[in-house]
Amino acid sequence: MIPPTSPLILAPTPLCPVCKSPDTELLQVGATVGMLAAGTAGAILLGLTRFSKLSTPIGLAAVLAGAALWARNGKALGAELDRTLLRKHCCRACGHRFDA
Repeated sequence: MIPPTSPLILAPTPLCPVCKSPDTELLQVGATVGMLAAGTAGAILLGLTRFSKLSTPIGLAAVLAGAALWARNGKALGAELDRTLLRKHCCRACGHRFDA
C-alpha cells in the first residue's frame, strides 16, 4: 500500500525518473491520433452521404461541421486513452520521455 504522504499521491503528475523533477506533462499521442482519424473518417462518411449536395456551400459546410464534431469526439476518446492506457510523459526540465 502507498503511504498517504507519498509523492505519487500528492503530485498531479509523476516525477521524472532521470532528474526527479515534478515538472512533467502527459503527451497527447492518443488525442492527436484520435482527432485526426475521427475527423478524416467523419469528413469521408459525411462527404459520401452528401455527395450530390457538395456543390452547394451549405452541403460543404455541413460536411466540415460534421468532421469537426467527429474530430472533437475522437480527441476526447484519445485523451482518455492517454490518461488510462498509454500514460506517456515528458519531463519539461530535461526532456526525458517515460512511461508512468
